[in-house]
Formats: sequence, structure tokens, C-alpha cells
Amino acid sequence: MVLLATFAGLRFGELVALQWDAVHAEGSFPHLRVHRTLVDGVEGTPKNHRARTIPLPAPVAEVLRNRSRDADGTWLFTRYGGPITHKMADNALKAICKRLGREKFGWHTLRHTYATWLVQSAASLHHVGMLLGHSSEKVTRVYIHLRPEYLQSTVAKLDTEFAALGQYTGKTSA
Repeated sequence: MVLLATFAGLRFGELVALQWDAVHAEGSFPHLRVHRTLVDGVEGTPKNHRARTIPLPAPVAEVLRNRSRDADGTWLFTRYGGPITHKMADNALKAICKRLGREKFGWHTLRHTYATWLVQSAASLHHVGMLLGHSSEKVTRVYIHLRPEYLQSTVAKLDTEFAALGQYTGKTSA
């Protein structure tokens, strides 16, 4: 679950509602088809009422290909024959954080991580918003948390432009 939350950016309700019919891990375009949510045991549609296709990184697709299915083969994440609950997932995430010596965080934090990593990899806000299922880029901006080091490396790209100015002005330093 942590892997998909981090590398597919799903909302928690979308994550626990995943069934094997939505997983397409084979072929040249591994992806998830997100078209249902599960909130407090009630199945529904994604937040904006639109299904979306989320491409999967190759290592994530491989993990899904190698994952065994539960007895009836319906739910991707299951416990006692049905989907796992929010409490079960929270307890598991809390245990993982403790085992890793990390401060506890929630499932939604991993969605923000996904958005931030995409932007840091030069993905456009428009594309990130499409993957997250957002209705506007304004909403997507809330999900982006760039570290100061990333911003510094972005500004450092201007060093080349500054050096080029020296060619036109005849000066080589400020």
C-alpha cells in the first residue's frame, strides 16, 4: 500500500478500493484504472466523479505482477476477505514508521510526496494535476512542497545565463 500511495498518488479511499480488475501491470503501458473509492465501507466514485488512468513506474508494476491474490481475487489490499479499513491501514503505517525510526505521518502525506517528486522531475503542474485527479492547477499547487536545496539548484541553472551575459558585455564577473 505504501508503494502505491507513494508512486501512484492515490487518495486513501481510492487505494483501499483497488480491485484487481483495475490493475494492468503487464505489457508496455503498466497502469491503474482508478474508478472507485471506498470511504467508511461505502463504495463510490473518485472525488471529482471522473475515472482516471495512472501510469505506473516499472518497479511498481513488477511488484504488482508478483503479488499474490487473496482467495476470491477481488481486492488488491485485503484482510479477512474484504478490503482493509482505515484503522488497519493507519496501524500498519504507524508500525512501519516506528520500525524505521521515523515520525508518524498519514497516508495523505504520501500523495503530497508523489506530487512533489513529479514536479522535481520536471513534470508540469497540469500533468501532475491530471494524475492526482485535481480539478485545477490551483489545487495541485497546494500539494507541492519543494525543499530549499531544490530551489537553490533551480536558481543555479541561471549561472550559465549569467556567464553568457559576459560574452555580450565584455565582462566576466559581477
